[in-house]
Amino acid sequence: MLVLRYISSLQQNLLSEAFCATTVDCSTFVTSALPPALRILGEVLRADARRICDESFYGICAAVAGCAHKTESLLEYVSQQAQIEGQKAALKKGACTQYETIDQAIRCADAVEEYWDEAALAFFEMPDLALAICTNMAVDFLPPEQWDILTCERELEKVALLWKEPGNVQLTVDYLQGDAFCGADNLGLPVPEEDCAVYIEDFIPSAVPVLINFLQERKAAICLELLTTKKGSS
Repeated sequence: MLVLRYISSLQQNLLSEAFCATTVDCSTFVTSALPPALRILGEVLRADARRICDESFYGICAAVAGCAHKTESLLEYVSQQAQIEGQKAALKKGACTQYETIDQAIRCADAVEEYWDEAALAFFEMPDLALAICTNMAVDFLPPEQWDILTCERELEKVALLWKEPGNVQLTVDYLQGDAFCGADNLGLPVPEEDCAVYIEDFIPSAVPVLINFLQERKAAICLELLTTKKGSS
């Protein structure tokens, strides 16, 4: 998520008049050759991340790791079945009712009931999602032991603002259209992958604001239960 976001942003900047202007060769390079090169560079840097953090960033990486650990706990919590059931109810009421006809709304509600469990788990369990969230939020790098209810609520607000960005909504669409959901062989979806991708493209932009509102309305209860449970189990 993090790498894709920066590659997309860099591409947009380079394709503008500030760099490529109207040069065809430049545009072709930025579009086709640059993304795989940056992904390779990202993997190289990631493999050596611990040494880079220890030698160059004076403990900041440890704090980001602490943030990521807490954020992973939040993602685990919103992935629980009771939370997913609440999400489904919110989506049926908030996203499915936006369709123009009753028939479309009913089919949307049926699809949410049938497949949101798998889609939610696919997204919330996205590899490195917690680390991407913490890095993108420019957190205050509080040590994990200083986290409390207010910190938790603040981080949920930041997650909501981050997710609401159009580029991240599109990343959600792209991810679910891929092997994590539409292309997953083990889910046995009743529609071809291409049709699933069309549905995701149509549904997710309406679903994300509903899910953000679902999290914000329950942030106090989510954080209280999460931190109380964690404290009791430590």
